[in-house]
Amino acid sequence: WAAGLQAHHSDVDLLVRGAEPGSCAGGMVGALRELAALLEGEEWISQPTLVSARVPLIKAFAPLPPHLAPLPRSGRLALDISLDDGGHAGASSTAFTKDVLLPSLPALRPLVLVLKSLLASRGLSDGYTGGLTGYAIVLMAAAVLQHHEASLGRERSLG
Repeated sequence: WAAGLQAHHSDVDLLVRGAEPGSCAGGMVGALRELAALLEGEEWISQPTLVSARVPLIKAFAPLPPHLAPLPRSGRLALDISLDDGGHAGASSTAFTKDVLLPSLPALRPLVLVLKSLLASRGLSDGYTGGLTGYAIVLMAAAVLQHHEASLGRERSLG
C-alpha cells in the first residue's frame, strides 16, 4: 500500500520495527509465536496464523469499517505481519519501487495492477502458496518495460 500499487484484493504488509527477535527463545519464529499469541486476544484482529517461509510472518485478518465493507473482500482486510531483524528488505524494496521505479516508468503502475488482478483471479497472487509476490510482479514488469524502452531507443536511432 505504501508504494500505491495495491489492488482491491491486496493484503497489507506490516513490518514491526524495534522488536528484538534474537533475544527471544526460538529466535524470529519464537518471537512471532509470542506476537501471534498476544494478538489472539485482540478484538481488532482474527485468525493470526504463523507461516513459515524464507521470511516467517503472521497472516491475520482485520475487520473493515462499515463504509469499506462492500468492497470484494468479505468485510475483512488480510494482514501479513513480519518482524524487522535488521535483514528485512521490505522497507527498502518499497522505497526503491516508490522513489526509483515508478517515477522512471510511467506504465509500471497500470501494468502491475492488471497483472496483480489477473494473477489473483487465477489464485496465483500469494508467494506462500506457489504464486508470485507483489514485489516479484513489480520487478518483472519493470524489466519488461525497461527492455521495451531500450528496444524502442535502438529502433529510433536506426531511423
